[in-house]
Amino acid sequence: MVAIELSGFEIFLIILLIIILSELVSWKLIKKTFFYKKRFFKPHIFLNFISNDKYNEQQVQISSDGFRQIDFDLEIEKENFYNLYLMGDCVFFEGHLPNKETFAYKLKQNFSNTTILNPSMAHYTHYHMLNRLIYDIKNSKKIDFVLSSASVNDALVYIHHKNGKIKNDYSHFYKTFSDLKEYSYIRKIPSRLLQIILLFLSTRSYKKLVDYEAHFYNINKNFRSPSSYRIAKELFNTSNLHNYLNLLLCLCKHFNIKLVLTTFAYNINDFKSEPRITYLDLTKKINELYRNFAKTNNLLLIDFEKEINFEKNDIQNKWHFCNTGNDKRAELASKILINAYKELIKIN
Repeated sequence: MVAIELSGFEIFLIILLIIILSELVSWKLIKKTFFYKKRFFKPHIFLNFISNDKYNEQQVQISSDGFRQIDFDLEIEKENFYNLYLMGDCVFFEGHLPNKETFAYKLKQNFSNTTILNPSMAHYTHYHMLNRLIYDIKNSKKIDFVLSSASVNDALVYIHHKNGKIKNDYSHFYKTFSDLKEYSYIRKIPSRLLQIILLFLSTRSYKKLVDYEAHFYNINKNFRSPSSYRIAKELFNTSNLHNYLNLLLCLCKHFNIKLVLTTFAYNINDFKSEPRITYLDLTKKINELYRNFAKTNNLLLIDFEKEINFEKNDIQNKWHFCNTGNDKRAELASKILINAYKELIKIN
């Protein structure tokens, strides 16, 4: 065999040629090949859904089942106990708060025979909530009550539209690894091939590379364009949400789970400029859908938006509740639940 000797310059030219060729290949063409259709390229639908929230691991403990633990006694299988399952985003997860200040913890303190299951996560949309509930039912979790919150993220998915388009599974909205600060330098590399290589070397996992398009679409750029807010309002509709609520109701009926809806509350003083004005407009429409759906289907509704007069110190940064705000939410929720369901025993 004859060895081929290449100079450093020739090696550089070959690498440069490979990079140029890789840039000329359309990802849309790659998608049509059998490679993309293989399971390697088709991971779980939530693979690229990453919360940018950094929570204190001493403050927030996640159980092996994926629930935020509000105490160290998850009595899921305890006889004569009712499990109340929270479906929501950051307003139920509350990674910014220690356990004893969260809504979930305060709600549990009002019942002597109820355990709170909190699988909620920051940035969840209704799409994530429904799939998570199905996952937990499939894994034989005992669920007696579901408390499902309207979510501001169902408004954010429209503000974070991708070039004026919305995907029904909201995958255009997923956070990606290159959104995180420690990987942000990768965006500055002019070659997508080198971006992929660097992303792999940085994360040590091929699973983080499978959604090629998502990693290199700058989802935050929409906040810099006033026209995006207009587009978001034009795109917005509640058909996806209405379908979700119907599916959720059917699922709960089939498994004999009592469904309770809640509206989304916020600090009105934090919505004076864009994009928050659009947040507020779309969130109010989502809350109204929840009210109408509850009324039409004779469901219990806990209307945090209308029934509680939240003060400035009750909520921080738009819709993240503080200790006093959660006192008010837990008090209202407990009162409504106990009045409706006599099997729930209030702690005196």
